[in-house]
Amino acid sequence: MKRCSVGGLVQLPVRTTRRLARDGSSAVASLVFCPLLARSLPTELCAQCTRVESAGTETFTCRIDLPRDDGRPRVDVAEAAARTYVGELLPPETIALHETAGAHLAVALIDQGEHCVPVVSDAGRLLGVIRPRAVLWSWRDAESSPTAGAVAEATSETLAESLPLSMAMAVLAVARDAVLPVLTEAGAVVGALSAADILRWVARRMGYAVE
Repeated sequence: MKRCSVGGLVQLPVRTTRRLARDGSSAVASLVFCPLLARSLPTELCAQCTRVESAGTETFTCRIDLPRDDGRPRVDVAEAAARTYVGELLPPETIALHETAGAHLAVALIDQGEHCVPVVSDAGRLLGVIRPRAVLWSWRDAESSPTAGAVAEATSETLAESLPLSMAMAVLAVARDAVLPVLTEAGAVVGALSAADILRWVARRMGYAVE
């Protein structure tokens, strides 16, 4: 989800990360990516900032001097990519599985179109991912499916939320997979970024009405 500027104020989207447990419960965190700090912050912490003009459930309106992104199409996509962070392109909601959660939950998410299901620890740190190629459809049975932690594949290919988009393009260009998990500086999962996400961003920067 992109941020936008209105009348000198910057509207920053609120994102949600949801961690599913084996018993079906979920731990939810609401975050705002701060372009000044280049990292995600909990909404309750972000709301204490003196730059915040208003704090809503979907967006925070902040007074930040960011003339580099006025919402107008740019021909110089390379310059814009170098000045945009990966964290600014993340989806409104990210769902991860606790390592003890059943792998049948990953099957359900993949059925809904997910290509990279993060598996995390109690602290929310990435332990591995489950991708469509690794799924056994016998896991649909909640009673007999293994845990997500048991079947997750380790991955060394990740993106930092503070990484410039231009560098993320280079990483994805040579990565084994077209979707990579996005991590905070502490290693917590905050989303995933795909090559398709970047193509949509490029199209929007060139003036096309792409959602």
